[in-house]
Amino acid sequence: MSTLVNNWTPHHVNPPPSDDIDQVSCVGDLITVAHRISECNRIRAVDGEYDDDTAVANCVAPNNTRFRIVLYQGEIQGTQETIIVDMRRISGSIAIYQEEHHAIMCAAKFGEIWPRE
Repeated sequence: MSTLVNNWTPHHVNPPPSDDIDQVSCVGDLITVAHRISECNRIRAVDGEYDDDTAVANCVAPNNTRFRIVLYQGEIQGTQETIIVDMRRISGSIAIYQEEHHAIMCAAKFGEIWPRE
């Protein structure tokens, strides 16, 4: 069930598909990575519809730029869990998508969130 909320709390993630995905691996548990992404979207005024059952976020940035984020289970690195973040543009401005991609990946990987300029 999809819900419009500010906090993303997915229950589980699937293994990544076998096809090529534009992925970034983030060390951390599922809830931490998802929270970083939803908080980044909130601070940057990106609307997100978060599905906690499928670990999918459908987002709308300025100029009606639409993109989807899907979280997958990554490999264990030592004793730490990893989450794969796959982000794809659906429509809208390529420049705005690239800005959001960079911001979201920095948030997911490092917890660094930059407000929109």
